[in-house]
Amino acid sequence: MGPQQQSYWSRGKGSPSLAHVPTPPPGQEDPLSHFHMDTLLMTTHNLLFGGTETVGTTLRHAFLALMKYPKVQARVQEEIDLAVGGARLPAALEDRSTMPYTDRVIHQVQRFADIIPMNLPHRVTRDTAFRGFLIPKVR
Repeated sequence: MGPQQQSYWSRGKGSPSLAHVPTPPPGQEDPLSHFHMDTLLMTTHNLLFGGTETVGTTLRHAFLALMKYPKVQARVQEEIDLAVGGARLPAALEDRSTMPYTDRVIHQVQRFADIIPMNLPHRVTRDTAFRGFLIPKVR
């Protein structure tokens, strides 16, 4: 964590997380409660590893795409340098509106990257012609 993030957290600006949930002392758990330490551990595990896999796959596809298209990479870097500069770290939501090209590149990577193979099946809502092929609506 960099100095800017540490300063942010030390000022109390961080949002509450699962780590802030008070846990009952051992042996005093409420048997009717839906909160159990095993549930907390498994939920945290699923969020951590599911999130890291998704982010890692997205970054891998983004790096490969930017290596394949160096002009796109140069334009993204130029836009980031103009919007953020070198004196501070980017702020996700505040800087997003000043970097439309970078935002579109990220969305394009997410669109063509197979982040979660065999996730939910997709289908068209009506018969669709695409590049000379007919994609029929499943009836």
